Amino acid sequence: GLDYVGIYYHHRMDPNTPLEETMGALDQAVKSGKALYAGISNYDGETMKRAAAIMRELHCPFVINQNRYSIFDRTIEQNGLKQAAQEEGKGIIAFSPLAQGMLTDRYLNGIPADSRVNTDGRFLKKEQFTDSKIHQIQALNEIAKQRGESLAQMALKWVLKDDVVTSVLIGASKPQQILDNIKVIESAGFTDEERGQMTNLLNAGFVDSFRYLYPDKAGVYSWWSYMFHARENNAGWRIDYFITSASIKEKIQDSKIHTEVFGSDHCPVELDIEL
Repeated sequence: GLDYVGIYYHHRMDPNTPLEETMGALDQAVKSGKALYAGISNYDGETMKRAAAIMRELHCPFVINQNRYSIFDRTIEQNGLKQAAQEEGKGIIAFSPLAQGMLTDRYLNGIPADSRVNTDGRFLKKEQFTDSKIHQIQALNEIAKQRGESLAQMALKWVLKDDVVTSVLIGASKPQQILDNIKVIESAGFTDEERGQMTNLLNAGFVDSFRYLYPDKAGVYSWWSYMFHARENNAGWRIDYFITSASIKEKIQDSKIHTEVFGSDHCPVELDIEL
């Protein structure tokens, strides 16, 4: 076995354990020779700053944060972790930079029969593949083509687009995938035009037109929609028929579900849009 590891991580914030106790355990692992450095994972910015202050007092080399980060998941930008890491001089190693494979060419046309969505389903679920998400994947792929890259390569480059993210964790089932992915080290950065295209695409968003007009109306979705929590997840079954671009939501005059015509899990829907 190993005598020591390079970095010993605390995997997730624990609200039931004092932060001083958690950092003390990491400090003990380093000072006992079991690890060279300490790291933390899945922390937010404020808690990471507190952890860094404790580690400074302990004179323990806390060097890096491990967090999920991708084009589709910008939590570390929203919870302050990315900015805090830059201010504290700590690294970030991003996991799931390809969003469990969504940011590859595998799902450009929907879910393949042999996908992990069908064979496993723990981390990537059918409900995530809404019409709007497929549209975003396809549009991002077009930008990648213009750059002369695969969607996966562009997605990795995006995570590394500034100096705040130190490295990325990539998963590969074939050696060639690793060789393809490391090419991003030499690839060009993003132009202002490309950044604008991606920002507009991701910010444009889509709206459930029925809930936009009738946010509190109940008893109108089909039984299957309730079973799959469509309203809460903004995905699946009936909602898909009401999805429109948020840019035209002001032109939506009416959105109707014809519950009187009911067969299986389907009800006819009607959208009235001012052209």
